[in-house]
Amino acid sequence: MRVTSHTQYLQARQTVVEASARLAETTQKASHGKRIRRPSDDPTGTAEALQTRSDRRVTAQTARNIDAGRRRLDAEEDVLAGITDALTRAKELGLSQIGATASPQTRLVAKGEVDELLNTVIGLGNTQQAGAFLFGGFYADQQPFDAAGNVSPTTPPVGEAQLDLGSGQRMATNHDGQSVFVDSGVLDALRNLSAALAANDDTQIANAVTDVDNAFDATQSLVADVGARWVRMDHTASALEDVDLNLEERLGAIEDADLAEVLVELSSRQVALQSALMATARASELTLTNYLR
Repeated sequence: MRVTSHTQYLQARQTVVEASARLAETTQKASHGKRIRRPSDDPTGTAEALQTRSDRRVTAQTARNIDAGRRRLDAEEDVLAGITDALTRAKELGLSQIGATASPQTRLVAKGEVDELLNTVIGLGNTQQAGAFLFGGFYADQQPFDAAGNVSPTTPPVGEAQLDLGSGQRMATNHDGQSVFVDSGVLDALRNLSAALAANDDTQIANAVTDVDNAFDATQSLVADVGARWVRMDHTASALEDVDLNLEERLGAIEDADLAEVLVELSSRQVALQSALMATARASELTLTNYLR
C-alpha cells in the first residue's frame, strides 16, 4: 500500500495537534505547580488527595473545638477568680467581727457587705458565654440560679460539656454550676456567715468563717483542675498542629509537581512540537510540488 503525500501531511498535522496538546498540558503544570489537575491525571493520587483533605477537615474541626473549649475555660477562670476574691473578703469580714471589739451594729454592717458578696457570686453563677449559661450543665439554655441562689429541681445545673478531641477522645471543658457553687459549699458558706452576723454570735461567726475557709479550698481545687484541663488542651492543640503540617506535606507530595522535572519535560515537548511543525511544513511542500507536477 503506497502512502500518498496527502496522507503524510494529515499524519504530520495530527502529530502537531498532539504535540501542542502535550505542551499546553505541561505549561499548565508548570504554571500552577500541580501534578494533578483532574482525576484522570492520576486516579490513585486523586483518591489519596481527597482522603488527605478529608483528614485535614477533621483536624481543623477538632482545632475549632479546642478553641471553643479554651474560651469556656477562660470564662470559668474569671468566675473562679471572682469567687476567690469574694470568699477572701468574706473571711476578712468574719474575722473582724469575732471578739469584744465587735458590736451588733458593726456586725450588721458586715452582714450587709456579705450579702452583697453573695449576690455577686450568684450573678457569677448565671454567667453567659456564647449565648448559653456557662454553668447550666445539660440545661445551658436555662438560668442555673434564681435571685436567692437556689437551683431548679427540674433543670439542675449538672453535667459538663464534652469536648471532641478526635480519635474517640473526649474531655470535659468547664465545670457545672452544681460543682462550682453548691458542692463546693460557696453559697452555703456565705449564707451561713450572713446568718451568724445577724445572730450576733461569736461561735456561729467562727464556725461560718471555717465554712468560708473550706469553700475557699474547694474553689482552689477547681482552679487547679481548670489548669490541668488547659495543659491537656494545649498539648492536644500542639499535636494537632503537627498532624496538620504532616497532612499538608503529604498533600503536596501527592499533588505538587516537581519543578525540575516539569521544566525538563517542558523543554522536551517544545522540541517535539518544533520537530512536528517542521515535518508538517515539509509534508505541505511535498503536496504542493506533487500538485504542480
